[in-house]
Amino acid sequence: MKQSVWGHPPGISALICLALASNASLSVAAEPATAPHGAMAIPAQEQRLDKLVTRFAPPPGIDPVAWATIYMIAGNETTPDRIALGRKLYFDTRLSKDGTLACATCHDVSRGFTDHRSVSEGIGDHLGKRSAPTTMNAALMQSQFWDGRAPSLEEQASCRS
Repeated sequence: MKQSVWGHPPGISALICLALASNASLSVAAEPATAPHGAMAIPAQEQRLDKLVTRFAPPPGIDPVAWATIYMIAGNETTPDRIALGRKLYFDTRLSKDGTLACATCHDVSRGFTDHRSVSEGIGDHLGKRSAPTTMNAALMQSQFWDGRAPSLEEQASCRS
C-alpha cells in the first residue's frame, strides 16, 4: 500500500457529533465487513445510528445550562435540520476525492466511530500516518486530532493532514 495523508471532507464531524449526545449505549459487536477497508456497510451503520440518537437533550450528567452555554457554540445550536445535514454528509461517499469513501468508512458506527486500525486507509489504498480517532462526542473535546493540531471542530474541517 502507498503511504499518504488522507483528510476528511470539510465540516462533517462538527455536524454529526452533535447528534451523538444521547443516552443510548454503543454496541460494538463484530459484524461482517461489506464496505471499503473492512467497515460495516453504510445502511447498517445508519440503522445503528438510529438506535443511538434517541433524544434531543444534553447527555446524562451534563448540566443543561453548561451544555447550552459552554459546549454548544452560540449560533450553532443543535437542531433537527443540522443533525439531518450532518448525518447526510457523514455517510456520503461523494465528498471523497474519488467518490468511494465516506467519513463513516474510517469512523465506523459499529466500531465506536473509529476504524480499529493502527493507521487509517484512505482512497487508492493509501495509508495515513495515524489511526482514525473517534468522532463520538467530538464537540466536547478540547482539541481535535491525536496531536491536538486543531483547537475546534470548525478548525479541524480545514485541516488536510
